[in-house]
This record gives sequence, C-alpha cells and structure tokens, in this order.
Amino acid sequence: TVNLPESSARLLALAMKEGIETAFTSELIRSNSLACPDPEMENWPWQVKVRALGPFEVWKDGEKIQSARKARQKPFELLKAVITLGCRNVSERAVADMLWPEAEGDAAHSAFATTLHRLRQLLGFEGFLELKNGKLALDSRCCWVDAWAFEAALKRAEASLKAGAVQKALGEIDAAFGLYGGDFLSSDAETPWTVQARDKLKERFCRVILAASEVLLASGKTAQAVEYLSSGLTVDPSAEGLCQRLLEINVRSGRRAEALALYQKLKESMAQKHGLEPAPATKAIIESFFRK
Repeated sequence: TVNLPESSARLLALAMKEGIETAFTSELIRSNSLACPDPEMENWPWQVKVRALGPFEVWKDGEKIQSARKARQKPFELLKAVITLGCRNVSERAVADMLWPEAEGDAAHSAFATTLHRLRQLLGFEGFLELKNGKLALDSRCCWVDAWAFEAALKRAEASLKAGAVQKALGEIDAAFGLYGGDFLSSDAETPWTVQARDKLKERFCRVILAASEVLLASGKTAQAVEYLSSGLTVDPSAEGLCQRLLEINVRSGRRAEALALYQKLKESMAQKHGLEPAPATKAIIESFFRK
C-alpha cells in the first residue's frame, strides 16, 4: 500500500481525467480514502454514484446495484426523493410526505427511519447520506449525482454569460449536454413529485441555451447558434423560445419547408405536453412567410 497525502488528490484527479493508468490510480485513491477535489467530476472512483437523468441507476464502488428487486424499491425511492428535493438540507418531513402521504406522526417517522436504515445498509455505509436535526444531505465527498453536476454546470454557464465569457459558457453547456442522459427520473414519469423537478431542470437548461444562442446570433455566428438551438429542442421539443429563434432564422433564410416542419413539431409537442397551442408571436413568424 502506498500512503499518499491529501494534496495528491488533485494530481490523481488529473490522471483520471486524462485516462492515465485509471485502474491503478483508482486503487490508490480508494486505498488512501482520498476525497475528490472536484465534486462534479464524474470519472472518479466514487463510493456511491447515482444517475438520475434518464433511467435511475446506482453504483457502489464501481458495481451497479440492481434496483428492480422489490426489497430495494422503497430505499431507492427515498434516495430519489432526496435528489428531487435538492440533495442538501432536505427535511425528513418533506421526504415522508412524498413517500408516505397517508401516514402521520410516529408512523411516518418510523417508516422513514426504517427505510433510511435499509438504504444505508444497501450501500454499505451511513456516511453518504447524513441526517442531522431532521435534515438530510448527500455527502459530496463520497457521493456523485449526475443531476447535481448538471445543475452546477448550468450555474457556471449562467455566471459566465453574465460576465461576458461566452466560450466558457458554451463549454459548460457542452458539459451539461454530456451529463444529460434523458429526462430527470424518466423511469418514474408517472410519479407526481418528479414532474415539477423534471420540468424545472429542462426549462433551466433551455433558458441557458437560448441566452447563449442570443449572444452567438448577435455576433453573427448563426450556424453555431442553430446547432445549440436544435440540440436544445432534443431536450424539450416544446421549448417555444428555442423554436421561435429557429423559425426566425429559417424565415430570414427563406427555408419555408424547414420552418413549417419545425412549427408543426412544436405544435404537436405543446399539445401533448401542455394541452396548449403556440403563442400568437410564434404563429406570426410562420405567417410572415405567406405575406411575402
């Protein structure tokens, strides 16, 4: 065993990012219990790793845990609830209300305590999910969550756009696309308490993409803006703001067929998701084709 100081973590993180001797590097990290210097870094040998963007998946020390077994469903529901509520400073009561809405008082607390114990047993240690003064928190020193890293990338992109650092913002948006494996908890699409969190993440992502695209368009980088706007619509086909910008670009370029197809797809997506029609401003963009 090689004993390493904590200061070695940054060097080992760089080795992991560059793909240098990853098996050996991972073993060094694990054997020395080194904390990751970057809590959003994906390719670190995390004790617990969770994917919530797309189908829900959990790994313990690099091994995927099968979540389909009935005995594991409630503990994993608790973990999903904590992630849905933000991973940190999550109240026990809020989780209990989500998972045991019919239970009250001692019954709700008992169900919560039992399920938390089972989840900790399943993942092998208590530390990854702390409970203090009725508040739950995932420990970023040993646990990585894709939704957590995704939101952090969006936050950095927003800050970069505000500071006028467009290329840095685009790099963070690219990182967010790399993390976005699908809708938040897509395998729980029918669970009511996941819907708001799912829509909120998509709306924030599309808002950042639109803001970056506006800057690109203003600087004459139309092709790059189109690329980001189109990619944004793969995340949320009903994102009307993104669609409006693409429609305007198509109108200016005289691409009538593309514009009509884009508008029809938006119309279908909005009807399916919201039961709504495109806004008058969106319809006006299409109608401008026929006034020429």
